[in-house]
Amino acid sequence: MKRLSIFIIIFMLLWCGFAASAQLRAPARVKWSMEVEMLCDTLGEVIVKAVPSQGWHLYGIELPDGGPVPTTIDFDGSRGVLFTDSLTYDITPVTVHDTMFDLDITWWDKPVTFRRKFKISEPSEASISAKITSMACNDETCTPPAVTNLSVQL
Repeated sequence: MKRLSIFIIIFMLLWCGFAASAQLRAPARVKWSMEVEMLCDTLGEVIVKAVPSQGWHLYGIELPDGGPVPTTIDFDGSRGVLFTDSLTYDITPVTVHDTMFDLDITWWDKPVTFRRKFKISEPSEASISAKITSMACNDETCTPPAVTNLSVQL
């Protein structure tokens, strides 16, 4: 009886260990960072970098309706700055036909850098805040849309 109890306890511990390790696979698959490069005293450029994990891709900025959530970078929370142009990126996203959505969509499967120029309008309160909404997938699964908030004080 004692051996049976020990066997059951060991079996339960192993089973719980396997169940816990299966849930340790974290869904975060894109690493985001932000910095500011000042071009002169009042002009600068905000630089946002996205680095997808190996085997994952980050969806593009412009996607057709009915597909995955596009990547958006919202700077509306910024203070004391005026943005002087639109958001640009350094590499063209890959265009693929996604069978899961049955749509032609774009994504980045390599690190991508986004840039946007700005002018400081109120130096005493100048800060840049980015609210990034993104979704990433690999060949097996997708993350739910995630929000990442970044900020830099100027």
